[in-house]
Amino acid sequence: MLISAMSSPISSSASAPDFKCVTGHTARLTGITNMYLSHKYNIVQMMHVRGHKTQKTFIDYIKLSSEETADELVKSANTLNFYTI
Repeated sequence: MLISAMSSPISSSASAPDFKCVTGHTARLTGITNMYLSHKYNIVQMMHVRGHKTQKTFIDYIKLSSEETADELVKSANTLNFYTI
């Protein structure tokens, strides 16, 4: 992974292994997003793990891609029998 330093007037870059670039926050965000996408836990359980008080802040936090959001909508629609894809 290429790391760029922009804090000085002269920019520099260096290579570092990916695991050295992952912060605690990145790991927590990835973990909770994967929990959500696994459908093994309900939102209330995941909100409790992360400490979110509202579903809106939880959904904003996990930052699904447009494709993931579309997949989730299709799964929800299929579960509710609106239509089948």
